[in-house]
Amino acid sequence: MNYVDLAEELSEVDACYCALGVSQVQVPDPKQYTLITLDYVVAAAKALKSANSDVRFCFVSGMGADESEKSSVLWRKVKGQAENRLREIFGNQLCIFRPAYIHPIHPREKQMWHEYFWKPFFGLKRFMPQLVTDTVEVSKAMINVSFADEMPKMVRNAELRTLAGKL
Repeated sequence: MNYVDLAEELSEVDACYCALGVSQVQVPDPKQYTLITLDYVVAAAKALKSANSDVRFCFVSGMGADESEKSSVLWRKVKGQAENRLREIFGNQLCIFRPAYIHPIHPREKQMWHEYFWKPFFGLKRFMPQLVTDTVEVSKAMINVSFADEMPKMVRNAELRTLAGKL
């Protein structure tokens, strides 16, 4: 997590789109999960902000993240911690995206159990905008937000489609 050698390259970055993290199902060990989902994100964010104080940061968190950091559910607590650390680093230059289910347009090589459960709901996406989105919509929304005159502080699942449609 040492980004010293990248300082020059990072100084030229105007916007960062961060979706770093893993499913707690993939990494059940709390220390490893926290290292990947919180520590890597915060270390990269600090290096980026240090290299360019004007950088904008768009972070994919998750619906249900706990800003109080008191949740007994690991992923909610760690995502809340990540959001709070990023707020401290970026202030108004941060937009947090809190999608619910993100349907992968290009399926993973090895699907996780919950993807089998959610797959039928993807067909209902237009009727359930508060619960279902896809990787393309999240990406387009992040790009549009990063170029906005004023970035929103948070974008929830239902707002993703509107923001994605501007691209």
